[in-house]
Amino acid sequence: GEYHSGCGGASYGECLPCTNGPANSVYLSPGEPCDSNNCSWGCNQGFYRFENDCLRCNTSLCSVGEYREVCPAGSSVDGSCKPCSKGPTNARFVAPGIPFNEDNCMWECNAGYYRHTDISGDSCVECSSFCEVGHYREICNSSADGACLSCSNGPPNAHYTWPGDPYFANNCKWDCNPGYGKYEDQCVLCDFGKFSAGGPGPCQDCKICDPNAYQSGCSIGSTFDDRKCECKAGFRGSGIVCNLCGKGTYQSGTGLVEASSCILCAAGTYQSGSGMVDVRNCTVCGSGAFQTGR
Repeated sequence: GEYHSGCGGASYGECLPCTNGPANSVYLSPGEPCDSNNCSWGCNQGFYRFENDCLRCNTSLCSVGEYREVCPAGSSVDGSCKPCSKGPTNARFVAPGIPFNEDNCMWECNAGYYRHTDISGDSCVECSSFCEVGHYREICNSSADGACLSCSNGPPNAHYTWPGDPYFANNCKWDCNPGYGKYEDQCVLCDFGKFSAGGPGPCQDCKICDPNAYQSGCSIGSTFDDRKCECKAGFRGSGIVCNLCGKGTYQSGTGLVEASSCILCAAGTYQSGSGMVDVRNCTVCGSGAFQTGR
């Protein structure tokens, strides 16, 4: 930072401070040759050399995802913006480095990922996309996975058969409970004469009895066809179909099926009608008559 002045002759001369450096600079060597005020110089830290001046380094913030290099002492160029490097995979930067010279840009996970922290640090984990039957999943945000929530789109007296589809939709598939039939978007209690084991369809008709049969079962809310059909007295058959007992027979019971269930009138008696229900319908043959058809 000095040069030798007054060299030559009888005088040794003296060392004088160099003055050729600009403000905010530091001298790096003495002046040479003798009598030369030309010490080499460099800019102080925080400044950079531009021609014969030391200009203050830029300390403004860079764009999102970048930080600014600090120009070191003696630098001849301004500090440039460089990409931040401390974000995990599947993340995006949302701010520049703060302060300007720190590689510490704030980041968030990309859509479809959330921030997860464990002993190894922070990472971006893919959001979950599955829930149990009857549930749908909230769309996750950058800081937390989406929770599974109960579907609410089904009507009363229904049960869910599938999770939301797509997974984030409150639209779980549903069926009606046993004893209820599906009509439009409601589950309606099955009426007399109908039943439902549950499912996606309406109530079904129970079997139909013959008009000459007694019927029971298949009450309101039946879950299966439990209807019973029993032929009335004077008839025999399955109950779905009831046939009259023929001439010369009677039948006093109910629910009898076989043709032999119709009882023949006793010997010497007869009756000419059908569907008789009592032995008293059999009439004794008159004098001079006999019974036929036995």
